[in-house]
Amino acid sequence: MVRSMSSQSGSSQSGSSQSGSSQAAPARRDAFQAGQIVRLAQDQARLYAEVIDSIASRDMVWARPLLLVDPWPEDEFAPAPAIEAIAAEAILDLREQSHLLWPTVLFKAVLDVEILPLLPYLYADKPATQADPGAAIALGQFMAQLWQQQWPGPDLAG
Repeated sequence: MVRSMSSQSGSSQSGSSQSGSSQAAPARRDAFQAGQIVRLAQDQARLYAEVIDSIASRDMVWARPLLLVDPWPEDEFAPAPAIEAIAAEAILDLREQSHLLWPTVLFKAVLDVEILPLLPYLYADKPATQADPGAAIALGQFMAQLWQQQWPGPDLAG
């Protein structure tokens, strides 16, 4: 309320009294900006992605996967040296995989200190030129497990 009043301090009294009903809904604190790096976590795996767009009307995020780290170190808040000790085999390049449209509530913002040590793995050997079928399978399994973890239902695979 204080924010809305200070933003309208130059308006007339009649304009400020109408602001309660005509004012747009405040931005959600979990809305993300295009280009922001976010992550999804499932058990001991983390998927890092770049936000393409945040669709506030549907509470969804359109994101481009960057990499999947599986397993992640035990300590969720592992310092950079522990992150750098992750085996290269545990990091999959997902830059050429399908984009995601996923509920905003499941994404977490990523701090620079978390993602910067991982970026060299994306560019170490080769630039991404083709979609890796193994990465596609790993991404699909990660997303299916995350979905099942969030919204458990009947097991249709069996």
